[in-house]
Amino acid sequence: MLPRKSRYCCRFGVVRLSLSLGLALTTAGCVTAPSVTTTTVAATTTAPPTSIPSTSTTRPPRDSSILSVTLSVGKLTLSGSVPDEEARDALLAAARSTFGEENVTDSLQVGRGAGPADVTAALEALAEIVAELPTWFDAAELRLRGTNLNVTGDALSPEALEQATSFLESTAGLTVTSELEISPVVQSRDQLKALLETETITFATGSAEITEEGVTVLERVIEILARTFAARPRVEVRIDGHTDDQGPEDFNRDLSLRRAQAVLDYMVAAGLPAANLSPEGFGESRPIADNGTEEGRAKNRRIEFTLEG
Repeated sequence: MLPRKSRYCCRFGVVRLSLSLGLALTTAGCVTAPSVTTTTVAATTTAPPTSIPSTSTTRPPRDSSILSVTLSVGKLTLSGSVPDEEARDALLAAARSTFGEENVTDSLQVGRGAGPADVTAALEALAEIVAELPTWFDAAELRLRGTNLNVTGDALSPEALEQATSFLESTAGLTVTSELEISPVVQSRDQLKALLETETITFATGSAEITEEGVTVLERVIEILARTFAARPRVEVRIDGHTDDQGPEDFNRDLSLRRAQAVLDYMVAAGLPAANLSPEGFGESRPIADNGTEEGRAKNRRIEFTLEG
């Protein structure tokens, strides 16, 4: 069972932040379906008017004060408006010092409806949060409007979730609401680790044919990964094959790769996305037990899964 979503909400008095600035940190776009209004006109014998007044829908103007920061697989994209070059440079410096210059894309615009020019306090608060993001989350969305900050995020661990909540609660000058949970990728890693510590995807001796018992275990793995892909369609899964040290090293490396490929083929046939799966064969190079015993060799003959994204 997946851990229940943890929600945290906190509010503080406004101390030092006064600006009309929005911030968004997200890994995926969201589309809201427009409402549809249906008007029914009763039939009448009165002749229609010679002209029909035109109607139009006026959309509210786009909020040009929104500043967005998108985090995806360790890369950051900044876009939107800032009031001046100093504000832009300060935000970029915080982002680049954390993620590295090569992982930050700057699409910021200066002085286009960005609100008050004095955003020093806001940038200080944002810089502190940006610097901590990779230690807390693998995905998150922050929205800052005025002094109200809304945070949603997928934490890397229960400890990271607690640290993030504590830090956000202590951020001066902001009214913070948050909705945080453990990352679905982290949940899947933990579930796969627990399963494969007691169960093994087994194969016929010296071949890549999955045994009946191995198929049973593999079906449980597929259930876990199907939930992962539903929550994170872009996650990548590497299937790692390992053998014991019996037989030639080259043969074992080839055998481990063929076994990983057999698992991949079964997963694709079961409906998992082929583009997100890749096989790797390590042969006998990464033992986890003593190859001098039958029990140890059995543990070394294994399939593991590495999840990224």
